[in-house]
This record gives sequence, C-alpha cells and structure tokens, in this order.
Amino acid sequence: MTIPTAPDQAADDPAADDQAYDVIVLAGGGARRFGGTDKVLLPVGGRPMLDRVLAACAGAASVTVVGPQRPVDPHLPVRPHWAREDPPGSGPLAAVAAGLGGGAAPVVVVLAADMPLLDPDVVAGLAAELASGPNPDLEGVTLTDGTGRTQPLAAAYRRTAVERVLAETGDPRDQPARRLTTHLKCATLHSPRAARDCDTPDDLAAADRLARTPTESTERPPMLLDWAQQLTTALSADATETGGSPVVDADLINTVLDLARDAAHNVDRPAAPLTTFLVGYAAARRGGSPADLAACVELARGLARQWQTRGGSADPSSPGGTESGSAD
Repeated sequence: MTIPTAPDQAADDPAADDQAYDVIVLAGGGARRFGGTDKVLLPVGGRPMLDRVLAACAGAASVTVVGPQRPVDPHLPVRPHWAREDPPGSGPLAAVAAGLGGGAAPVVVVLAADMPLLDPDVVAGLAAELASGPNPDLEGVTLTDGTGRTQPLAAAYRRTAVERVLAETGDPRDQPARRLTTHLKCATLHSPRAARDCDTPDDLAAADRLARTPTESTERPPMLLDWAQQLTTALSADATETGGSPVVDADLINTVLDLARDAAHNVDRPAAPLTTFLVGYAAARRGGSPADLAACVELARGLARQWQTRGGSADPSSPGGTESGSAD
C-alpha cells in the first residue's frame, strides 16, 4: 500500500511538539441509505457536512481527507490534503492507513466526515486529553454519544499506537475501525452532541435541527449580554423609583433567553419574542414573583416541546410537556 505524504509540511517539525496533532478525515464509503447521493456534501445547518468537519480541524498541524476529492469552502481555516485507500472502498482501517502519512505529529485525530456537529474545541480537547492527561500509558481517547457508545472514528490516538495496530493487522483492507479501540488502551470523552453521526436521512434531519440550535458558547453573544445588562439596570432603577423591587437579574436574563431559544427551535423563530412577551405578561398578572415566572416558563417550555413532537399542536392542559424535543 502506498502511503501518500503531505505536499507542504510546516517549517517546524510537528513531531517535536508534544501538543501537536494531525487529523485524518474519513470521507469514502457508499451512501446507500441516501439513494447514492454523496452524503458528506449534504447540508447541515446550511453547510456541507464535510466543510463542517474540516472547520472543526482548525487547530491541526495537518488535515488529510481520505476519499474522492470534492470541492470544499476555500475560506476554511485548513487546507486539506487528499488521499485514497487502496483499493478505494476497502474500509475504515485501510483509510486510516492511507491518511497516516499526511503528517508527523505524535497524536492523530481520526474523524468521520458524517459527524457535522464536531467543533474545534471538541477536536482539540480529544488531542489535549491524550497528550496532557494524567495517564501516560493511555493510547487513545474516543468520544461517546448519548447512549455511551464509543466512536472510534471520533478519537485521538498516539501515532505510534496506530502504527503498531496496523503492523499487527497486516492487511488493513476490510478491517473495522474498532480494531483501534479494542487493541489500544483508551479513555472516553462524553460529548453527545459532537458524537452524533448521520447514517440515515432521519439522522441528517436531527443533526440539521441541532446545528440550527445555538450551543452554550454561541447563544450569549457579548453584545446581547451588554444590552441585557443596560436594560436590566434601567428597568430595575425604574422599579425602585416607583416603589417596586429590582427583580430583574442575571438568572432571569438566562431564563428568558433559554425560553426564547426553545420557542424558536421547536415552534418558529418569530415565536421567540412573542413567547417571552406572553410569559412575562402572564407572570406579572399572577403576581410577578420568581415563582410565578418559573411556573409560566415551565408551562411555555412544555408546550413548545409538545409542539415540535406533535408536528404543530400542543395540549395546553399538560403542565410540563416532555423532554423529547430538547437538544443535547
């Protein structure tokens, strides 16, 4: 088997940097459940899955994509190299072998191209957990999904350990990627959102919904928090001057923003401001206490989750709804 090499390695040798990592993105295989469509080019959150995975590799010393060369966003933070397993379609372990020559860093992160909810923090976290973790004998760190299932194609491995497994395997063709996790001493990193893969159209639709739901790192932009703080100060001052108490605080801000997110995700974007207004108005009519607000928020959230689950209808007599419409 011919192992391709990266055409333009960095001037500094990544093998000398204990924190450096290379990424191998596996983007081959068929897509029978998608009617023969090139699955990795299907959009999630408005971007092809392959572009989303490559964007998550921003901190890598090199990125090698194993599979047919496709067009990718020229504005990505990485410029991928391309390789093919020999022969094409000979399985994930053969693809790892084909991509291993694309870099020289001591840690290799292996990612499947159908995991569009990966992000740079998760990918870098896998590598850092392996490189800097308390256990020097550790040979790999894999993501686990919401069921606790490990993802060997969302994992960081020591390069020497991968080379050893490949040598012990001999011919990697048609061998499963789980040979890496079963033959190596691995730890796990729990990340239900990032560990989702898209094996079916239903998986793709679920990932698309989640991609359009802001994560905790993005749903509180500084501008929004600054505005909320200034408005809170003004509202609290006005309440004090008129004999009321300044009940608007940081916890209330987060409660309202979370409610708005749930309404936008489960019902429709215009439902967010309408929901927060109606909840605030109802809480004020009940008496305006934190308990009144909490009760109204819980009712609205339950209805919003039922609305998504039932496809556009909800039972207002149900006080809490279910968790089936909530994101990871």
